Amino acid sequence: ARFSILRRPEVKKRKLILKKIIIALFMSLIASGLAATPATATNGWSVIDINEGANGSTPMYIKNFGGYNYFTADDGVNGRELWISDGTEAGTSMVIDACAGAGSGYADSRWDPAYIQVDDTLYFAASPNCNTSDWGLYRTEIGSTTAEWIVGGTSSTNSLYNWSGMSSGGTADGYVDTYSVKAVVGNYLVFGKSDATGAGMQAYAFDMTTDVVNPGDGVTKLAETTGWSSSFTAFNNKVFWVRSGHLYSWDGTNINSPTVVDNGAFEGTELHSMGTEMFYLRSTGNGADAVIAVLDTSLASRDIQSSSANFNIDGSVRFHKIGDVYYFTTVTNGTVYSPSNF
Repeated sequence: ARFSILRRPEVKKRKLILKKIIIALFMSLIASGLAATPATATNGWSVIDINEGANGSTPMYIKNFGGYNYFTADDGVNGRELWISDGTEAGTSMVIDACAGAGSGYADSRWDPAYIQVDDTLYFAASPNCNTSDWGLYRTEIGSTTAEWIVGGTSSTNSLYNWSGMSSGGTADGYVDTYSVKAVVGNYLVFGKSDATGAGMQAYAFDMTTDVVNPGDGVTKLAETTGWSSSFTAFNNKVFWVRSGHLYSWDGTNINSPTVVDNGAFEGTELHSMGTEMFYLRSTGNGADAVIAVLDTSLASRDIQSSSANFNIDGSVRFHKIGDVYYFTTVTNGTVYSPSNF
């Protein structure tokens, strides 16, 4: 084989020629409208000035659904509410003024709408009561500039359960776990909501085919039980949740008869479905310590172990999905784990 070696001046010359060709090609694309001028500190652009003046609208929780960006923003007139944008000034507007007038549907800018998409509909939370504790359920057709108020948010006895993803102490945890606060089975969206009975947070189902005329239409309590319903997640064509040491399930067919599947022996919280398994935190009976355990489709349980010991969790755990893989972090040490660690 023969090899040719270019002298350094020849290498520099060829690199310079190549650079000029690339620049010329890029400039021709700009002229033809096929490329955009890069944004810099001096030539960056703004889609729209939602809140003119020095204060700014502070857009938060920007997420894209169906080609539309949804976010919360404060326009200085209607408070912080949910907005939609297609990337143009004409296509940017407020979706709903949940807290009518100058009050805010998100009284704290850190509060997350915790969106959940079901087909072409986007469900989200906001406060019609203009505070950070009374949460209502809303929906909007993706791309629409209007929304429906479904239920909740008028008082502490009519509020969604922890939908917004912030702790009861009012401190943002930086992550909204949509799997733990609501889940879909069939035509129903299942979630926790307080009521006037004083029996704690109850499990409710909303028939998503309902044409809502008044708040509460299409919403049914699944069962009246004592305790606190939480950790709703869809798994194996059912919705599962935890309540007072019991594991409940519902298949979406008999709305008044959820099933207790564990006879009171379930000592777990924070359900998270992952394919053919459902993760949860299992109490070890040793104070606040818990281990991460898994239920399979037959509801047989096993603890997740590393090569040396159980993952002892003193507090909470956060699950994240990247592609088809779930990762979780522990509050105890901040370590990130994936199934390859098990």
